[in-house]
Amino acid sequence: MTFASRWPTKKLMAVEKKLRRHRDFWDRTNREPLLGFTIGDYFVSRRFRAASQILATKDPIGPEMLRVDEFREDYLRMHEETESVEQDIFFTGTPFTGIPWMEAMLGCEVYATGHSFVAQGPGGQAEGLSPEARFCQPWLDRYLEFTRMLTEVGEDRFPVGQPIMRGPTDIVGSRFVTCRLFSLKGIVSAWAHTHGDEKWQKSA
Repeated sequence: MTFASRWPTKKLMAVEKKLRRHRDFWDRTNREPLLGFTIGDYFVSRRFRAASQILATKDPIGPEMLRVDEFREDYLRMHEETESVEQDIFFTGTPFTGIPWMEAMLGCEVYATGHSFVAQGPGGQAEGLSPEARFCQPWLDRYLEFTRMLTEVGEDRFPVGQPIMRGPTDIVGSRFVTCRLFSLKGIVSAWAHTHGDEKWQKSA
């Protein structure tokens, strides 16, 4: 018996309708685009009431500051908000989306900006990179704790997914690069040479 078999008939029909729209989209037989809406703040981190105090913190953010159980009500609320709107997307529960999890696991310091979170790499050289060199187990443990909580809360409500993680080059960049890769001058110069604009080439 699947969890879907325990849903009310009306909800099951709504889910089947969405699934048909998604299948039509991937089969390129849809007559209209898929539409989805997000209710609340533009910044994902600020949609979580449990994160309000952490967002105001000036010091580095540690995994112990994320009290997983306090996020439970946020996920339930956001699921209900998603269900209350006629749309094509499904709500998916992911470990607190605001945190740059992969960077944190690799030893980068995490800071709050008031509306989101950023990771700051320690710098250094990429040669001889060892995954164990600065791997931060507590961040991985907290990520998995979120996953277990979401699996329990989501049960017959919503699926559990992953937030934006990172690819290999992103990971190396966040771990070692501490300066901006592109200066304004470099961007202008590249644009000028691409478009053959002599005036901008000279100014760059």
